[in-house]
Amino acid sequence: DAPIFTKQGLEQIAARKYEEEQELGLASGGVFEFNHNRSAIGLGNYSVVVLETAVRAHGAYSWDQFDVRKGVEAIPPLDQVVGIVVNKPTSNLMGAWKSKHWYTIRRCRGHDLNLDSKLAAPVAFVAEGQDVSASTGETLKEHLRLLIDGGGSLFGVTQTEPQPQPQPEPELEPESGVA
Repeated sequence: DAPIFTKQGLEQIAARKYEEEQELGLASGGVFEFNHNRSAIGLGNYSVVVLETAVRAHGAYSWDQFDVRKGVEAIPPLDQVVGIVVNKPTSNLMGAWKSKHWYTIRRCRGHDLNLDSKLAAPVAFVAEGQDVSASTGETLKEHLRLLIDGGGSLFGVTQTEPQPQPQPEPELEPESGVA
């Protein structure tokens, strides 16, 4: 399957959003000003506006920020959302460079998975030594608590329209030999 979102598509949304901000007088477009809707050095890290626009443009999905002040209990279980998009504060170069990192948490085949690109492979949220099939969701809740306590933001992607189900091919009736 081809990706739904591409770097080129996200770059186009970032450029369009920046142009809209310039038209509204929110961005000057000066020589030393850069498009804050994307990383200045081309490493992705798009603004929440770009990601929300991309999800909403896809048509069948909505994007909602979770009110983290209400705690993890207010976040619906993963079987009620398509996924949770996380924006986590990070620092690099021994704290000299502060940034934010996006990643997704999603349920796949009954398992809650951390799909962070910084991981070697998707990781299931299970307690150490626990079998993946015995996950209770507590490890995921603890992960979300730590994110919230660390200043992270959480967004839910929900399906707004039912996905079309593939229709069976109509059976062909045998030709009747009548001309």
